[in-house]
Amino acid sequence: MGGQTMPEYHFLDFHISRHQQALYYKNKKQAINTKAYHLLLELVENQGQILSKDHLINTVWHGQIVTDAALAKQILRLRKIIHDDDLSNPVIETHRGVGYRFTAPVTIKNEQPSKQYNKVGLVALIFLLLISLILFWPQNTVKTIDQAVAADDVNLVLLSDSDNPSP
Repeated sequence: MGGQTMPEYHFLDFHISRHQQALYYKNKKQAINTKAYHLLLELVENQGQILSKDHLINTVWHGQIVTDAALAKQILRLRKIIHDDDLSNPVIETHRGVGYRFTAPVTIKNEQPSKQYNKVGLVALIFLLLISLILFWPQNTVKTIDQAVAADDVNLVLLSDSDNPSP
C-alpha cells in the first residue's frame, strides 16, 4: 500500500502539497479553487520562466475557450491568496501581451503520502477480509442421518459377503 513520493514546493511561507492538492501558508491549509491551484502549480513548477497566456490556458483549462480576462481574474485571486501586494517586487510578474512569470525562489522536497491513508486502507482491508470470512465460511457441514434422509442426500452401499473376501 506504499504510495509514491510527490514533489512538494516551498516558497516564501507557503508550500504546495501535490499529494493533497492543497496550498498551505505557515502550515495552515488555505482556501483555493481548483483552477487557481493548478494555475499556481504550473507557475511554480516553471519558476523563473515566462509562461504564455496560451500555455497557461491550455494547461489549466485543457483547451477550453477562456478569455484573457478570465485568466487575469485567476491571477488576481492568486495574488491575493499568496499576499503578492508588493508592486515593486511582485511574486507573479505580468509580461504585457505575453504571459506571466513566477519570481519567488522555490525549493522542492519529496513528499511522502500520509501514513494515515495507509492505516485506513489496512483497516479497511482487514475489515473486508473478516466480513468475507463470516459470510462465506462453510456452515455446519456435518449432517445427521435424519437430515441427510430428509434432504434425500443418502447414498447407500450394500456389501454382501461375497464382496468381502475373508482371510
